[in-house]
Amino acid sequence: MNINRKIFEGCIRYPFLLFVCKILVQFYYDRDVRWMENTIISVMLVFGIMFVNWTDIPYKWKKRTDQKSHT
Repeated sequence: MNINRKIFEGCIRYPFLLFVCKILVQFYYDRDVRWMENTIISVMLVFGIMFVNWTDIPYKWKKRTDQKSHT
């Protein structure tokens, strides 16, 4: 359960902040908000952050093989 928590930790905060900021900037300058573009970028950022968090988790099989080789 702790592994899942580490993967999802903080992966919504930054994409949501980017989504809101992009909408406000687009509305302020153009009055034309590109909803689909902003949504796709935010969703891709969520998956990117989840992937980076997933790669930081060490594998259990790697720990076992390292312990066996040292003994």
